[in-house]
Amino acid sequence: MPSKFKVIIMENIDGMFSSDGIIAGLGIGVIVIIGIVLFIVHVLICLIPFFMARKRGRSGLLWFVISLIIGWFWTIIILLIVGDTAEKKLNDMQMLNGNYQKE
Repeated sequence: MPSKFKVIIMENIDGMFSSDGIIAGLGIGVIVIIGIVLFIVHVLICLIPFFMARKRGRSGLLWFVISLIIGWFWTIIILLIVGDTAEKKLNDMQMLNGNYQKE
């Protein structure tokens, strides 16, 4: 019984250090690193709708989550279509007229 166990372990160890095992291991590592980098870039790009929404008087966090789900491009298009909130437009008009009061 112990001899069979030893042979199986030795075969697995030999397979790990063969050229095919190293190449496959490096390939998986590179794929994981590329995936992590792409995810970080995607999250950073999703910050664009976050700041656009805050500038328009909307919830930045909500629009950030929406951009993670449906994509940053479509979120930007939707934000451009819906525009500013009524409260933001009113504040902008008051600032233009000079009677803006900070609450």
